[in-house]
Amino acid sequence: VRALVFGVFGEATREVDVYLKDVARLGTAEWWLHLGARDDEHARGVLLRRMRQLVVVHTVRASAALLLRCLQRVRGGDGGHQVDGAPLPGGAPLAAQAGN
Repeated sequence: VRALVFGVFGEATREVDVYLKDVARLGTAEWWLHLGARDDEHARGVLLRRMRQLVVVHTVRASAALLLRCLQRVRGGDGGHQVDGAPLPGGAPLAAQAGN
């Protein structure tokens, strides 16, 4: 069992890197020639770099989405209801009321 832990700024634990290296090794062991690489080590490096980039992008995107959902709930943007479920005056989220 491996604990794969990600931070809000795209950082990850050492276990994530170990896992990505294992995936890259397995993914390029037999396919490096078909990928157009010089050898399996080159293909592994290219694949590992791309996977690391994707992990960072998805981690930061998920963190931002979570933060946005939390802010919407605090500001009352959850279907016109405050955090406790009570409807806002006029039934509109605070952001919509600010424009009136």
